[in-house]
Amino acid sequence: MREAVGESGGGDGGGFDVGHGAVGKSEGLAGALGDSVRQRDGRESKFAPMPDAPRSRPVHASASSDADFYARVYRVVERIPEGRVTTYGRIARHLGAPRASRAVGWALKAVASDPVSALEIPCHRVVNREGRLTGRLHFVTPTAMEERLRAEGVAFTAPDRVDLAAHLWDPA
Repeated sequence: MREAVGESGGGDGGGFDVGHGAVGKSEGLAGALGDSVRQRDGRESKFAPMPDAPRSRPVHASASSDADFYARVYRVVERIPEGRVTTYGRIARHLGAPRASRAVGWALKAVASDPVSALEIPCHRVVNREGRLTGRLHFVTPTAMEERLRAEGVAFTAPDRVDLAAHLWDPA
């Protein structure tokens, strides 16, 4: 049995520090640690060996690659007019993948922190279903999303919530 001492802070994509080294997420905690782990609170957790299972993937309407799905998201986002916003869910439904709201967010996260790409693809115009700026932390600064929307004349009902009734754009 080994003792889990916390999450790894390394740039390897995460994992857990165990004993003398870090275990990457891709290895699987059970396979790397054997059959048990002592938690920080002293409890012991038992693990059964895990068979090789496919990694979970975003739900798509077709078997197209992630790159193709992302490109389709970007084409929709490029059409959002200045001063208007849409939601992750509306984009997903428009693409024929109504359960892929998170995948839309992943696509936008991929460009939001790049100052050039974020201006070419106006991902600041995509908010959650309540009008909240849930993607704001992925921009160059945490206030960039709000600043860009306000500069386009988008009204806010709260510091992190746009007025969807006044500014919602439907890609359909």
